[in-house]
Amino acid sequence: MAVLKCKMCGGALDVTEGMTVCECEYCGTQQTITTAKDENLQALFNRANILRMKSEFDKAEQLYEKLVQNNPDDAEAHWGLILCKYGIEYVEDPGTFKRIPTCHRTSFDSIIADEDYKEALRCADMVQRGIYEAEAKEIDRLQKEILALSAKEDPYDVFICYKESDNGSRTPDSVIANDIYHQLTNEGFKVFYAAITLEDKLGSAYEPCIFAALNSAKVMLAIGTKPEYFTAVWVKNEWSRYLKMMKNDRSKLLIPCYKDMDAYELPEEFAHLQAQDMSKIGFINDIVCGIKKVIDKDEPKASAAKTQTAAVPVGNPTANSLIKRAFIFLEDGEWQSADEYCEKALDIDPENAQAYLGKLMAELKVRKREELKNCAQPFDGSNNFQKVVRYGNEQLRTGLLNSVHYIKERNEQTKLEDTYNGAVKLMNAAKSEAEYKSAEVAFMSILGYRDADEQLKVCQEKIEAIKVLKEAERIEREHKEKEKRSVVKKRKIVFTIVISTLLVCIAFVMILITGIIPESKYNKAMDLYNEEKYDEALSLFSEIKNYKDSSEMAVTIKNKIEYLKGKEYINEEQYANAITVFNEIFSFEDSKVLKLYCEACYEITQSEYLNAAEKLGKISEIEGYNDKLQKTKKTIYDHAKQLFDQKNIMMLNLIMRILEIFWIVKLWLKNVKKKI
Repeated sequence: MAVLKCKMCGGALDVTEGMTVCECEYCGTQQTITTAKDENLQALFNRANILRMKSEFDKAEQLYEKLVQNNPDDAEAHWGLILCKYGIEYVEDPGTFKRIPTCHRTSFDSIIADEDYKEALRCADMVQRGIYEAEAKEIDRLQKEILALSAKEDPYDVFICYKESDNGSRTPDSVIANDIYHQLTNEGFKVFYAAITLEDKLGSAYEPCIFAALNSAKVMLAIGTKPEYFTAVWVKNEWSRYLKMMKNDRSKLLIPCYKDMDAYELPEEFAHLQAQDMSKIGFINDIVCGIKKVIDKDEPKASAAKTQTAAVPVGNPTANSLIKRAFIFLEDGEWQSADEYCEKALDIDPENAQAYLGKLMAELKVRKREELKNCAQPFDGSNNFQKVVRYGNEQLRTGLLNSVHYIKERNEQTKLEDTYNGAVKLMNAAKSEAEYKSAEVAFMSILGYRDADEQLKVCQEKIEAIKVLKEAERIEREHKEKEKRSVVKKRKIVFTIVISTLLVCIAFVMILITGIIPESKYNKAMDLYNEEKYDEALSLFSEIKNYKDSSEMAVTIKNKIEYLKGKEYINEEQYANAITVFNEIFSFEDSKVLKLYCEACYEITQSEYLNAAEKLGKISEIEGYNDKLQKTKKTIYDHAKQLFDQKNIMMLNLIMRILEIFWIVKLWLKNVKKKI
């Protein structure tokens, strides 16, 4: 269901089905609402209310008329017409903050007697009727008040209708209007010119003064230099009101005055009027003369036709003969010659409508009068047309106006048909919401034509279906995304748990590998080492070589094993093997001494006693071994006895004596060097 808008402030109304009256939560106004259930009609009501609130009363009135045609029993549609007729705008009272009606289209006709008001009351329920009656009473009071004030105003001769400003700056129209005002004032006319006439009045006093001027003025000059200036809200409000007054008072005249634009750009409502081009030389003088003719219409004047006819010699061509010749030229398609002869006829009779008709046909390149309706575009903007309407009889004017009306109707029908066909084409080819909306807009512009209303509903149904489908897809997509996020979240949780567990396990294994197991093996290896189980200790220390000082312990144990092996070689008197072993572990414990010892023993076995003595001497040079010299000598001596038989004992004693002396002397020299 479309959201209805407040007709006072434009806010959204909270309406439930069956309601005919509601209160706006924004402005607090209790108001009547339409009973239409169709969304298109509700949207049309909103559009009409918006236009009315913008003071575009004529456009709003057209929409309310459509609503009445669709539903003649809708009280709100009839009431909308009332608001447009009297130009009702609801403004906020600064004292009470309530919305009160303001009248922009005063009329002598009472609202109480208006047929639409009566229809509104007929179709309304009891609650609506009470609101309508109360508002009508207030509008009627305003009407009487404005009429009373306007009666005090002096009558005007001319009403100048124009747009004063645009985006805060004066318009060219205001400058032209100012010049015309002073020209007409100097000619003695009473002129309504808003910039001066309303200069010392309050806004609330504008309407009485404007109404008095519209009602009393015999001539209105509608001035514009742009098409949009003619259709500006308040400009159109003035000339449209004046046109309605002209229907009841044929003495009134509205003259459209344009500049810097084409006559075809004037509002359609001016089609039957004689427009004036303000860019032409002598424009103001022509306007002054035209106004004088209207204002002084009661004064007897000899017609120009009679004056000219009397001046024409008997033997010269008459206006009628020239016009006949011109129409012959038209039938032959000689447009320029036809125009020239019409001009000659106008020289004789300046107000000859047939001459202007001939010029119009030459301008439009039409051979026969009945072919005027076949023109591609309306020609009511032509100066020649306006002259024919101005000077022609009722039959001629009616014929031309009917032709123009026929062309407009035909073109409108063609436009409607083209729009309809285009909309159908758009709808049939549409696949997306935007494409159906394009077709919807096209059908909205031709409501009431053929089955446009039904096609509009089809478009809207398609749009709603697409919206529902999109919403379903969105929900499904969100659901899938939610599920996907849930799965991903679960996977993340599982992954986190697995990784955490794995990291804990790895950490434990690392601790186990780098800490617990190595520590256990290290302690066991040390125990084995202390128990002199060197091979087993070496195997464990080699496994954990990067843990603590395992590498150093492994080297120590290897040296220890070699050291013990060397000692076994000594015990087995395998001195050569022992020398090799002690040479590899030269820096381990006393391997250096044992190597020299084994070398000495090996020399003895080879009977190289002097060499043996030299090796033993080197032992004495090693720090810490002087106190062990006697033990060494004894060991060597004891060992030597095992190597040599009895006959060599004396030789061994001699050698030992010599070695003893050698060591004593060498030790003495060493002490002397230290003292020095």
